Formats: sequence, structure tokens, C-alpha cells
Amino acid sequence: MKRKIVGLFLIVCILCTFMPCAGAVSVVAEGECGADGSNVTWTLDSDGTLTFKGTGRIINYDWFNKVPWLYEDGNVGRERYITKVIVDDGITNVCDYMCYGCSDVTEIILASSVSEIGEGAFWQCGISSIKLPEN
Repeated sequence: MKRKIVGLFLIVCILCTFMPCAGAVSVVAEGECGADGSNVTWTLDSDGTLTFKGTGRIINYDWFNKVPWLYEDGNVGRERYITKVIVDDGITNVCDYMCYGCSDVTEIILASSVSEIGEGAFWQCGISSIKLPEN
């Protein structure tokens, strides 16, 4: 009897290792985006949060210099996953077209170090909440 219980317990333990953790957030994509020697990185997680960390300026992207967090395998595609944008303290700008066409973005949080918001940065976003720095 003990052997059957131990065997059943081991089977349950093995099966549990193959189950995804509920609520676990993982990185979907990440990269560097610092301009002129700035140390800035971006991360898009599985909850749809796009976070910018580091110090300095974000590269000012345009139509010819594709915004990397919006592109998946060279094609537009990630904009449909982004729901929240966080620009951490130390970043000094929001680049042009940062969230262009990200209609599911509802929340934006900008650190007090941000002093410039680029052209079309939040064009076609579904913003319902934005926290702007005082400056």
C-alpha cells in the first residue's frame, strides 16, 4: 500500500513539473535602444508590459528605422501585445512613434526624468491612464 502511495505521489510530482506556473510573467522580447552611447534597454513581457530601463536617450526611430519592439521577424506584429508602457527613471525621452498603432495600450507611466515626448509617440493608442512627470 505504501509503495502505491509513494508511486502515485511521484507521478503527481512529475506531472506538476510540466505544468506552467499560473501568473508567471516571462520575457517575450528584449533589446537595446540607447542613442548616442546611452545605456537604454527595452523588455516586452508576457503580460503585455513594455518597459524601458537605463540612462539617457532612446533612439529616435522613424519609418525607415523600424521601432524594434513593434516588429516581430521584420514585420509589424508586436503592437497587438502591448497593453502598458513604463519608462523608468533615468530615461530622458519618449522616442518618435514609440507606440504607434498600439491600440491596446491603456496605461502609460513616465518617470520624472522624461523631458521630451516625440512625434506620434502614442498615436492610435487606447490610453485610459497616463502618469506624466511634473516637468
